[in-house]
Amino acid sequence: MRDTQVYEKILETAELLIQQRGFNAFSFRDISNVVGVKTSSIHYYFPTKSALAAAVVHRHAENTLAQLNALEANRKLSFEQMLLRYIDFIFNNTYKTETKMCLGGMLATEVLTLNDEVRGAVKHFLALNESWLARIIQMGIESGEFNKSNSSQELARAVFALVEGCLVLVRLFDDERYLKAIKLQALRLVK
Repeated sequence: MRDTQVYEKILETAELLIQQRGFNAFSFRDISNVVGVKTSSIHYYFPTKSALAAAVVHRHAENTLAQLNALEANRKLSFEQMLLRYIDFIFNNTYKTETKMCLGGMLATEVLTLNDEVRGAVKHFLALNESWLARIIQMGIESGEFNKSNSSQELARAVFALVEGCLVLVRLFDDERYLKAIKLQALRLVK
């Protein structure tokens, strides 16, 4: 494998392991076994596990933002449809694939054991989601599609909290009815 392929495969594998097991439940050896390189090769790119986790979160944030911006650029969708597609996007990329949790949500549960670098990356990623939601909700308010009962930022926080909490419950109970319930509640919040 070329250097860039190894680097990307390390990030990809670490992301999956974090989403499946959590930050504290995997090692460079686990990544080594999947990628097929020595642990020293992983240390070449990422001197510490925290440096690796921060890089994983930054990469995930960039990919997520690109997909959310593409969703927002689709002017054929109403703001309600964008909100519902956001929820579907999160679920399709976590619950529906490879039995994994939301990267930000999984790391947030381990916040007391994360260093400042990783904690900062996770906060940035979660804030990115809230900001995107707030922008969509604000545009929905300005268009008259949504009701301005609260600020768009407060509504975005509430919707995001619903989504993150729902991910945990859907995974625990293996019951997608929670997804339907939060979609209804999210719409009630903004309408």
